[in-house]
Amino acid sequence: MSLPFYQSGAAAPQSSTSAHTGLWYTRFYDAFDPHDWSVGDEGKRGWIDKTIHLGPSGNAEQLQNLVQRQHKLCKALGGICVQFETDGSFVTGMGLSHPVENGFTFHPTLGVPYLPASGIKGLLRGWVEGWMDDEKTNGVVERWFGAAKDNDSKVEEGAGNLIFFDALPSQPVHLASDVMTPHMGQWYENGADINVANFAATAPADWHSPVPVPFLVVKSATKFQFMIAPRKVGDAALDAQAQADVALAMQELKNALAWMGAGAKTATGYGRMIERKAADIQSGTEQWDNAQVKWNKGRATLEIIHTGGRKSSQSGPDAKAKYDRLSENARKRLDKDKPVFVKATVSCKGNMIALISIEEI
Repeated sequence: MSLPFYQSGAAAPQSSTSAHTGLWYTRFYDAFDPHDWSVGDEGKRGWIDKTIHLGPSGNAEQLQNLVQRQHKLCKALGGICVQFETDGSFVTGMGLSHPVENGFTFHPTLGVPYLPASGIKGLLRGWVEGWMDDEKTNGVVERWFGAAKDNDSKVEEGAGNLIFFDALPSQPVHLASDVMTPHMGQWYENGADINVANFAATAPADWHSPVPVPFLVVKSATKFQFMIAPRKVGDAALDAQAQADVALAMQELKNALAWMGAGAKTATGYGRMIERKAADIQSGTEQWDNAQVKWNKGRATLEIIHTGGRKSSQSGPDAKAKYDRLSENARKRLDKDKPVFVKATVSCKGNMIALISIEEI
């Protein structure tokens, strides 16, 4: 049997400082069964563990150089740069083909996990179309993200007035292993072809056992730099609109990252990213940016949910007064259980959190 061309000439790297982690993980898998090229469970977990044991991925000096260059470019274009921190595990590119079953997106030259600009644009568009305040969405989709040619639409074809950049980590990234345990893999794979012969093995039922599937993740508390800049075309009015849109787009991106998350498995809590401005203060007064409001009309209870998971609630006349001071559109959204985001001021004493005031964003 012939061996892969790198088998005899490429030794395993000893650390990620001397290796491109993405290239190693994606192209140098060496745990195939020599007889039938199959991959067993140990081969999957073993390869992920090997990658993790290389250490943090990326070279600190190279990352800082590129992040600083992109920051200068964004600022020169009149854009906004914000650093977000993962609030839990983050994973992207799971749908990419790989012998361990789940792929991963690494930067092609830096070898670190990152979010491509196209993914950030898609995330923000999904948030705008599904969750953004109704008063702000008029014309936003076509203006921010552009429009393709459509004979049935009066919208002019062209690029959007915002430029999105790749989201890059500012420091080498610590990787870890996580596991999912699907009980009904055969149903997910072959459910459309179920028949009498394969019913017992394929049907979703309680006689199936979970099948652990390991996958690679980015650890929590990893910082990524996000940048949005205006696309100026030389028209004073259009350029002014693009410049104004940048601040609103970044605000909505903050909301999307905090409440939806980026990357894969966001429905189970992966990929949430937040700005930690005052999250570590244990007492005194805190300001919660991008906090979500919920209103229970029957109980006259106002609940404020911080992006870090902390909550504060208030009932009675004080809560009703805060609710009444919100705009009519915000009250309508709350009555329909739609999200409304505010800047909240709270008083913290140990585990006791009291709501002081809210300011509509």
